[in-house]
Parts: sequence; C-alpha cells; structure tokens
Amino acid sequence: MPGHNLPYVRHPHPRRQRQRGVALLLVLFVVITLGLAFFFRPTDTSSANSVRERLTEDSLAQAKDALIGFAATYRDTHPNQVFGYLPCTDTDNDGVADTCGLKDVSLAGRLPWKTLAS
Repeated sequence: MPGHNLPYVRHPHPRRQRQRGVALLLVLFVVITLGLAFFFRPTDTSSANSVRERLTEDSLAQAKDALIGFAATYRDTHPNQVFGYLPCTDTDNDGVADTCGLKDVSLAGRLPWKTLAS
C-alpha cells in the first residue's frame, strides 16, 4: 500500500472540538437568563408611567360619568326629547359642543368639557 507509510498527523486544535458544546451551553444559559430577567423584572409603582396612567384613568372615569349624566338628564333640559342624547363634539377646541352636522354623518372632535360641566 503506497499511502500507508505516512506519519500520524495530529489535529492542530484538539481542544476546539471539546469547547463547542460548552460555548453553546453558555450562550443558551445567557439567553434563558436574559429572557427570565425580562419577564420577571420588578415593576416600579412610583414611576412616571404609572402616575400618568392613573391620571389618565381618573380623567376617563370623569368623562364617562359626565357623559352618562348628560344623557340621563337631557330630557330635563329639553322637555320634548327623550333620554340618551349625547353632546356633539368640540371641533374648534374651545370646550363647547359645536353643531353636529348632517344626520348619520360622523364628526371627529374633542370632548366638550365645558358643555358637560354645565
């Protein structure tokens, strides 16, 4: 056999093959640790976001109560009408309900807070 007399050649980096599994385990450990840290991070209840969310919830609750009160008492101020009417939107940003426009046509605007306060 002509090629049989070749000397034995050692692999130049024998440790590299053993470390591949360790590196993969290390990467997997880091990814899992970061994932768990992200999902179980403590929430700071005194942060600016939670304060802002609480103020927003309070404002929306006030707006809801004002709209329900307006609809429930509409007939008291408009004797020939039924309960349940809501104010038109505020389209010029002055806080007062503006003319609603045409029947069955949607109109975008803001909450008429001055109209609801009276």
